[in-house]
Amino acid sequence: PKTLVTYASEYRGILKMMLQWFFQTIGISWSAKHNFVNKNNYPTMSKNYYFFNCRESISKWSEKIINATNLTKVANFRRANFQFLHDNLSGIEAIKIPSALTLDNQEIVPWIFFFYHAESERIINILIENGISASTFPTLPLDVFNNPDWATENDMYRSGITLPIHQDVTKIKMQKIVNLIKKHA
Repeated sequence: PKTLVTYASEYRGILKMMLQWFFQTIGISWSAKHNFVNKNNYPTMSKNYYFFNCRESISKWSEKIINATNLTKVANFRRANFQFLHDNLSGIEAIKIPSALTLDNQEIVPWIFFFYHAESERIINILIENGISASTFPTLPLDVFNNPDWATENDMYRSGITLPIHQDVTKIKMQKIVNLIKKHA
């Protein structure tokens, strides 16, 4: 039987987002607590994963946050962080960045930075140990996970690594990510 594991949710509620914004604005930052990754266990979704039901209307608070957010600035930060990682990690022989992941089109705004490494679980856990919310993605359907009929998909899952590139990741943290990967890749 497969071992099932539930990871803590990373959903950020309104109050938490406001507090994070406030502390970041005055120059205080902290690392989030993350569980280590074990790619031999099948990860199940967090209980509030389906909270993001796009068919429901958003609350007035969410609407105010969205309207107060400079989406162009957010997009530019994400694109710059993606490009920084791409430029700094693409020359490492042990790292394979899918060729489709480029910023050729100005309308592309990446959500994460994704690459393959033969020892992805080790790299992810080193990054987590150092306060970086690295992860594995995507989670395979239960009938595909460890199924020899889906060997390619399982190989891709086992070697995949995602890195954060959201607008709250500072240049210092981006450089820390690059330094850690270069040291341990």
